[in-house]
Amino acid sequence: RQLGGRMEQQEPLLSVSFLPTKQDYADYQLAACHAAASPGERLFLRASGFVLVVAGFVLCLFFGVGNPQNMVFFSLLVLLGLAVGFFHDSIEPLFVRSRAQSFYDHAGERMTAQSLFFFTDHVVVKSDRYAASLPYSMLSVWEDERVVLLQLGPGEARYVPKRSLSPEESKTLQKLFQNAGKNGPERLE
Repeated sequence: RQLGGRMEQQEPLLSVSFLPTKQDYADYQLAACHAAASPGERLFLRASGFVLVVAGFVLCLFFGVGNPQNMVFFSLLVLLGLAVGFFHDSIEPLFVRSRAQSFYDHAGERMTAQSLFFFTDHVVVKSDRYAASLPYSMLSVWEDERVVLLQLGPGEARYVPKRSLSPEESKTLQKLFQNAGKNGPERLE
């Protein structure tokens, strides 16, 4: 609003500033990866892994006894099933964290302090290299135990490490998203 020729500045309901750490960046990358995966994809991989494990055991019982080559093949089938079934829960996080931490080590100087200012209908994001006002209606909001992910689209997201929020600020943030028509942050599993 204009008052006397000057723009009246609205006070943010919540302000968060942080300097991303290696752990923060790895948590952000993992949350973004989990947010991109559909529940159907997770279910498919878990079911496929289960089928491969069961098939490996059954084939081993019927065709592996007395034949070392078949026993090795069916054992590898069981191991493949375990790898496929636990991909999202165990294997993928190891790779994503490792890649993110390696990137942070090589590009750590590009990781600048960020400030996010939350208003009733939008968030303002500021850093040395980025400034934007993002309406909540444009965002998909996700959270896990370590990070709140504000996703604009594929490859474009901002995040808030939960370590930078007090419990009261976390509740304020959830209420802001709920009041803006979001159901609150979606939980990442």
